Amino acid sequence: MRFALDDQPVDFVDGDSVAVAVVRSGQHPQHGGALCLTGDCGNCSADVLLSRGVDLGATVTVDITELARFEGDDGRVARVVFADGRVEACDTAIVTSPTKAPRDLLARMVSDP
Repeated sequence: MRFALDDQPVDFVDGDSVAVAVVRSGQHPQHGGALCLTGDCGNCSADVLLSRGVDLGATVTVDITELARFEGDDGRVARVVFADGRVEACDTAIVTSPTKAPRDLLARMVSDP
């Protein structure tokens, strides 16, 4: 059986929740909100932190394919610079990806020179 999410086919078997089927297919939330509620994705992590009273300040969500760089002072993000030249001020940056899981993104950020 199959359904579509963001115009992409997702296979599922009887008994699957939407979240399980989507995560198994390798897709991850990228348009805000929470899908599986595990707290792994940036949007969900932000929702969980906010629900516990953590002030994230001004947030900017950026797809990894649109990210040029972060700018800031003293190791803190202050601006997101997009590949098209746009700059958005922020206190917290949420990085999403249509193809990579959040842990893959962290590994890439850590290993990139």
